[in-house]
Amino acid sequence: MTLVWTAAIVILLLLPGVFFFIGLWSRERHSKEIVRAGAIGEVGAAIFIAILLHGSAWFLLWAVTKFSLADYIAPFWVTGVTPGPHRLTGYIRELALYTVILALLGWLAGLIVAGSVVSGTLRRIATHKWVYDVLKQSEIDHEKKLGPIRAYVMTKVQENNRVLMYGGEFGEFFLDSEGCFSYIVLKNCFRFYMIMEGDLPITSDKLPLLAKDQSQTSTWNFLMIHGENINNILFDRIPYQATEEDTRELIEAVEKRRIS
Repeated sequence: MTLVWTAAIVILLLLPGVFFFIGLWSRERHSKEIVRAGAIGEVGAAIFIAILLHGSAWFLLWAVTKFSLADYIAPFWVTGVTPGPHRLTGYIRELALYTVILALLGWLAGLIVAGSVVSGTLRRIATHKWVYDVLKQSEIDHEKKLGPIRAYVMTKVQENNRVLMYGGEFGEFFLDSEGCFSYIVLKNCFRFYMIMEGDLPITSDKLPLLAKDQSQTSTWNFLMIHGENINNILFDRIPYQATEEDTRELIEAVEKRRIS
């Protein structure tokens, strides 16, 4: 067996482990800090996951169909025996189907583990646990309509005793390996200053980003703040304000419940 074929088989065998981490990072993309110890550690983890998935698949095949891996690959290893073109095509088709199914199973397993980390079941294996408290609270508030999470960002821009600050609905963020912010994205933003005077700091009036007063407002905007410009961030909930449509839906629901 040539070196090229050997490398191709090794890559195919590692695909389930690779797809496991693709599924894992699809939900864990905010920090990517679940037991990471560099490239060598990630390759080792992928190999371990791939071996675990292959072993489970082979055991299941053996338990259900009495599948024997040694008998299956024997034609490739027995001296002087070469599978015919028809049988070789069958081997390739079966191997491709097996690889695709196991890669999908690895991806689903990664999604399940990532969901458990986010929801709290496996959160203890995450390096930066606090970020999932914010994400989970945001999901709970959205489901219960308690109002979105707001972030108040203290920047490093300071003039005399005034520090520039931004506030807005928490949109997205990313953490580096140290747990510090690489960036944060705010929606429907405003700006203000924290004034360092007296015993306690005070804040100025909140104004739209590019306006001189409250009369110049924007209906929609996003602001991305780079981590190098961030000192601290406070996460808080915006009190929910019911609209006329919400009030009407509530009245209709009460009336239906009264009739029933």
